[in-house]
Amino acid sequence: MRVRLNEDEARRRRQVEVVQRDEAPFSAEVVSDGTLRAIALLAALYDPRGAGLICFEEPENGIYPQHLAQFVRYLRNLVTRAIDTAPQRGTALTQLVLSSHSPAILRALAEGDAGRHGNAVFLDVVTRARRGEPRSRVTRPRWVGGNQLAIDEVMDIGSVVSRAEIAEFEVMAALDR
Repeated sequence: MRVRLNEDEARRRRQVEVVQRDEAPFSAEVVSDGTLRAIALLAALYDPRGAGLICFEEPENGIYPQHLAQFVRYLRNLVTRAIDTAPQRGTALTQLVLSSHSPAILRALAEGDAGRHGNAVFLDVVTRARRGEPRSRVTRPRWVGGNQLAIDEVMDIGSVVSRAEIAEFEVMAALDR
């Protein structure tokens, strides 16, 4: 799938078109919200002037669950490529922050980290109990898959979300429906 801009000078109108293999282009007006959100995120990652921080909430909305793992791999490849080429181009690094409640995104991140350093962080809320202090609820960061980065000491991230926990999250999400 490709996206292109169709400029109609006579009507002074610009229209985004989606082009798929072996099909006539069609207007973005008839594309699903999930497709438009994915196009917007990919456009931001492809923009050579857009290096820096990109935040995106719930990327799984409107995307078929079967395509989430592929979408996460694609996003990770774009960010990795931007980081790898930034020093040569003399540009800022690209960082992508996704927030999601989707176990499918969590699984896709864990699968993508096999054999690589961990660069996805899972945040959960836990109760902290210390002797002589009242109990408190705190956010606990943990790596998703892979090994830990050298930044562990700074972020105080010591544990990794296991595949069994991810499977449990998926079961709980299915039961909540």
